[in-house]
Amino acid sequence: MYTALPPISQSWPSEVFVGWGGEEGVGVASGLGTYLDGTGNFRCFVARNIAPGLEELEEIVSSLASSDIAVMVVTKNTFRSQRWRDELNFAYRRRIPILPYVAEGSPLPSLLDYMDLQRMKFDIDNPSSTYPEVARFIPILMNARRRA
Repeated sequence: MYTALPPISQSWPSEVFVGWGGEEGVGVASGLGTYLDGTGNFRCFVARNIAPGLEELEEIVSSLASSDIAVMVVTKNTFRSQRWRDELNFAYRRRIPILPYVAEGSPLPSLLDYMDLQRMKFDIDNPSSTYPEVARFIPILMNARRRA
């Protein structure tokens, strides 16, 4: 009897970095990370409860560098966060697939348009309604980026 194995380039579960900025972003990122972890298909890193400073930066960079995909939560105040912009740029330069997860009504900077990224929208009052859709879309986006 033969068992189908995932492609060698695919680590299982997939490593997902969930970036956020702004006060409302942390709750969305935490909820999404918890949901994705709970599926058993993903292992998520969400920067929360890390003491600011060099250790925080090292942990974030290390996690992002080893991620298969970065889901970047976008809310109305996200772009005020320099850390969020740095995470986005780091993922982009490293060619890590990026999924902007955008709250409806949030402003989008030209940077996201320049990067020409597919986006998923969510209702800031009920983000959990789209978590299953994100979980289904992540592998599709990762496979599409690998083929590109």
